[in-house]
Amino acid sequence: MKMLYSLAFGLMFSFLCCNGVAQTRPGSLRGTVMDFATGEPLTFARVSVKDEAGVVISTGVTDMDGKYNLNPIAPGEYTVEVSLIGYQTVKLRRVIISPHVPTVQDFKMSLASTALSEVVIVEDRPLIEKTKSSKITTAEDIQNMAVRDITFAASKAAGVSRTSGNSTVFFQNPQGVWNSSILGDITISGAAHPNPLTDFNIGFMSPDKVEILDEPKELNKMPEARILTAGEIHDFSKWELWKDISDDQLKQWKEYWNIAPLERYSLQLTFTNGIPIVDAEVVFKDRRGKVIWTCRTDNTGKAEMWSKLFDQDQEGQRAEIHYNDRIFTVDGLKPITQGMNIMQIDEPCNLPEVLDISFVVDATGSMSDEIAFLKAELGDVIGRIQSVLNHSSIRTSSVFYCDKGDEYVTRESDFSDNVSQTENFIQEQNAGGGGDYPEALIEAMEVAVNKFKWSNKAVSRIMFLVLDAPPHYGEDELRRLHQLLKDAARKGIRIIPIASSGIDKRTEYLLRSMALATNGTYTFLTDDSGVGDSHIEPTTDSYEVELLNDLMVRLIHQFAFIPACMNQAMEAKVSVDPPDQALENPLHPNDPDHTEGAGPEDVFFKLYPNPTRDLVNIELDKEVEELFLTDLRGKILQRKEIGKERSFQLSLGNYPVGTYFIRFQAEKKWITRQIIRKA
Repeated sequence: MKMLYSLAFGLMFSFLCCNGVAQTRPGSLRGTVMDFATGEPLTFARVSVKDEAGVVISTGVTDMDGKYNLNPIAPGEYTVEVSLIGYQTVKLRRVIISPHVPTVQDFKMSLASTALSEVVIVEDRPLIEKTKSSKITTAEDIQNMAVRDITFAASKAAGVSRTSGNSTVFFQNPQGVWNSSILGDITISGAAHPNPLTDFNIGFMSPDKVEILDEPKELNKMPEARILTAGEIHDFSKWELWKDISDDQLKQWKEYWNIAPLERYSLQLTFTNGIPIVDAEVVFKDRRGKVIWTCRTDNTGKAEMWSKLFDQDQEGQRAEIHYNDRIFTVDGLKPITQGMNIMQIDEPCNLPEVLDISFVVDATGSMSDEIAFLKAELGDVIGRIQSVLNHSSIRTSSVFYCDKGDEYVTRESDFSDNVSQTENFIQEQNAGGGGDYPEALIEAMEVAVNKFKWSNKAVSRIMFLVLDAPPHYGEDELRRLHQLLKDAARKGIRIIPIASSGIDKRTEYLLRSMALATNGTYTFLTDDSGVGDSHIEPTTDSYEVELLNDLMVRLIHQFAFIPACMNQAMEAKVSVDPPDQALENPLHPNDPDHTEGAGPEDVFFKLYPNPTRDLVNIELDKEVEELFLTDLRGKILQRKEIGKERSFQLSLGNYPVGTYFIRFQAEKKWITRQIIRKA
């Protein structure tokens, strides 16, 4: 369990808010990163702005001219860190960011004296001097890399970069850049020619002496799957905490993006036999009949509606349910703070079987360290989920995107029930381009949400959004982004971001808001795998680390599993080992009478009957302040204050047939029990 709150972090934001700084116009930081010895600009150097607790507030990479521009940044005092493979990391403390006026700060970096790996160089005398920065890459090393071409291997050396098309490699050295060609289609471009025996930084000698030894026969060897590690924050399950942090630590970004997922209304729809009604259209209206929000019920029969998400003057009051060509109305909806709205419909049980999954992936150069691993993970996830949900018809699609001015903005493969089509498309993609922190996320979402042919009826529509940078920012971009979230919710597309290295707090808030608006969940890569650059810690109380592969399979199953119309609750088929302390993990094959988690052994906790059609009796021998009933995703359905009560009842009669959890805290430990609601 990782505890993420820090006192310094909280005090800093409290100070800023109390002094009104959050209300002022954000500042920015820009400048150039150069080689200390030559003054040459350094490409792809990462510049990170950190607060006093070490939390990354903003980050980005330099472009081909060594320039960076980070914005917006809240006014204040920060530490700026600049890093680049092969160079000594530079840290500058007490950098002042002022409102309105950009802060300009240039950096010079010195070569590190440590050796890196190998590009093989031949000459008549020893070439690799350990007192200099050098990179040696053997054929065996290249075969073990998560790459598809030699240019990627070469670009891992200090001062070496490649173009977005992967065909050109730029070598920097103290005297300039020289021209030559390696392997025919790899061009080393430049103007000046250095001294062939002394000037080249990474161990190369004169151009006519450069060659690649033992070129591997297979350059497209992919890394193994189940390497990347990740965590999940399901803000629906931590609703009070989300409201607190969005009004405190992340408040400035709520105002920045003009997205406030706080006024939430939840509606539970079931057939009369208790089976959830899946994929019904729900139209949320105000008292004048104006449509505020449109969404679809998920695989548990729940619809998440929002009032004042973008417009603070909108306030919902009633819902219209469109199902089987009939319209049902629910008046006087209560917000989630007052409980769940519940409705049963007397219609024949008819459940969809199609599952749509789309993968939207940032393919800019800053993703290069992780994208090959992600490709391996995505391919494996598709294969695993086919065996897990073999009763469903699975359709997949994918969009890879870069930015305007790159080789391409978007590349797409529309939905197909032939999942190998999507797998092949994903494996053909590589990272390249980018450079200015924001990317063409909005353009990619426009393809995925509105161009792709999503199923008219589906058990679930899931969009995994893999990225390490926010969209471009402006009045038009905000309007398009807000409309895309409305369109996604209306079509029942549930967004699951996978935040990669480079994500800052501005982007974290946006992605968590996108997940909430579309009834999704927020996920993020962690440093535990050792792959890629460092990842910021999310603003929350705690989370569990698990393999990204298992996390994705678990979420797909949770978002797509439904009980059969005539059956009682079905057992999950997926064999995913959950984290030890993931108490609300629905895929763990628990015995219903087993107390899950690290609870005190002397706590007496009895519930019966289990399974139940309605009432469940609960007996305790310890004083417990409150008890929660949650669904599979951890959404709180009931909260009961207990106090000194030792015996009481809960009613499950209004909820769909399925699996639920009863949770309470005793002696500073969380105790969880599984309870089955049967037909």
